[in-house]
Amino acid sequence: MNKTQINEKADFLIKKSKKSGADNVDVVYIENTNIDVGCRLRKIERLERSESNDLGLRFIKNKKQVIVSSNDLTKKSLEELVFKASKMVEAVPKDLYCSIAKKKDLIKKIPNLEIFDS
Repeated sequence: MNKTQINEKADFLIKKSKKSGADNVDVVYIENTNIDVGCRLRKIERLERSESNDLGLRFIKNKKQVIVSSNDLTKKSLEELVFKASKMVEAVPKDLYCSIAKKKDLIKKIPNLEIFDS
């Protein structure tokens, strides 16, 4: 999927969510590639590759938020995703601190946290 297609799908989700009553929305696109190799007696016995594309949607309404995602990126599926989010958000408790960060609140430079993960 190219960048234009991703942006079109994200824009579709945002517009549809706003029409469904969302106060704020953000969308994330995740592209994943997995390679799995199995060896036995120093020879490759199994080689598998899988790829997936997912769109995630954070739907915020009346200080309530839900996060939903799908790897079915058809228009019908994305419409269903927004519908589900709009219904689910009614069932969760309010979170007074949930919102999309304002530009002035975004970090400009990431500090060195001196973390090493191996």
